[in-house]
Amino acid sequence: MAINTSDVGRPRIIATWFDDQIGKSETHQATKNKFATLSRLITEWKFFDTYDAFDDDLDKNINTKVLLITSGGLGRHVVPAKHHLPQIYRIYIFCHDVESNRQWSNEYNKVSGVFNIEDLVYERMADDLAILFFEEGEAYRRSSERGLARLNYKEAKRILMNILKLSDRDHRVQTINDELDMLD
Repeated sequence: MAINTSDVGRPRIIATWFDDQIGKSETHQATKNKFATLSRLITEWKFFDTYDAFDDDLDKNINTKVLLITSGGLGRHVVPAKHHLPQIYRIYIFCHDVESNRQWSNEYNKVSGVFNIEDLVYERMADDLAILFFEEGEAYRRSSERGLARLNYKEAKRILMNILKLSDRDHRVQTINDELDMLD
């Protein structure tokens, strides 16, 4: 179950997959189910197979942080048109032709990577989410929202240890542990 923290002033986190195949509701259920396990702090997963539906939804979700997965062909049009929007947090290109799509996407700083292996997209998204949740934890700590800070730090730690398989000795995990200790 997703947890919605937007009611306390922080943006909702939405993961969006825009692809003419994966975006169809009746397809690729195993992939969709796997990605849905990334984090319970992702408010919603959305799948689109048409530009108009994707564009309308993006326009309606201004106060969000969107993690966007798209294909190379669609990405060639979507990334230049949408990368500048403040609600776009990270973009992942999932395609067959990695080299060709890397060439055009290198100039867009919100593109987190170009992949042709599902597990690599999953791992990069997990790493980006761990960074995002750590940053959100910091923001909540600064605004004295200790419970929400703890929630975000713990989710970042869970992702690092359970999904990315880092140990307690990893610098990033130790940093989170230090932040959690300061909240107690």
